Amino acid sequence: MTNSPYTHTNDKIFKPEYADSLKIKYTTSNYFGSVTEIDDWMGKLFEALKENGLKENTLVIFTSDHEEMLGANGMREKNVYYEESNRIPLNMKFPKQIKTGVKVNNPLSNLYATILDYLDVEGDASDSNSLRPLNDGEKTDKFNIVVTEWNNNLKDNEPDYMIVKAEWKLFISYSPTSKVINASYDLKNDPKEVNNLIGKNPNKTKHLEKENKLKENPLAWLLDKKSIHYKGVKERIL
Repeated sequence: MTNSPYTHTNDKIFKPEYADSLKIKYTTSNYFGSVTEIDDWMGKLFEALKENGLKENTLVIFTSDHEEMLGANGMREKNVYYEESNRIPLNMKFPKQIKTGVKVNNPLSNLYATILDYLDVEGDASDSNSLRPLNDGEKTDKFNIVVTEWNNNLKDNEPDYMIVKAEWKLFISYSPTSKVINASYDLKNDPKEVNNLIGKNPNKTKHLEKENKLKENPLAWLLDKKSIHYKGVKERIL
């Protein structure tokens, strides 16, 4: 964690219980027990749909608002940009419209347009894009990048933006004076995100080209959204 922007996150340094292996095992088993309970209730939900003749005409989406660090990188809970926290489950079932066994690998961010599309209803305008083309096996460039914003920099101790593109990820703050280090991870070769390629990495110059490419994406996104943080991110990047 010496080259992580989350060195002091979640009080992991100041609460010794998170260094207690027995307590960590208990927390983990309790979490898995909750997952099993959810599995059981999902089974009951599908049985109820079948019994009431709704199985073939119901769009079912299983997802969540966040995941759980569960000890990864010595952290608990959520609110960080590591994969264990922000990569959430997403399963969709809609007989006759979504083929069974389809797997989408593109980075995704929300489901608003997808739900409207499958249910054939109109909604308010948004920057959301329907996943239907991906589910149907079509190629599109609308899902090549995801920018996530967590405006939690009041204490200036965590990054504000995450950019995911293909197998690369970047964390960055919006304040040019922030002391929070930037972070970049190669998810293909470092899926556990333990090796920050930039920040305090003595070999970070080898990765500057990739870092600069990733930095272009949040600037374009912030400019498009007319974000008040565009200037701050631009100054920090440049």
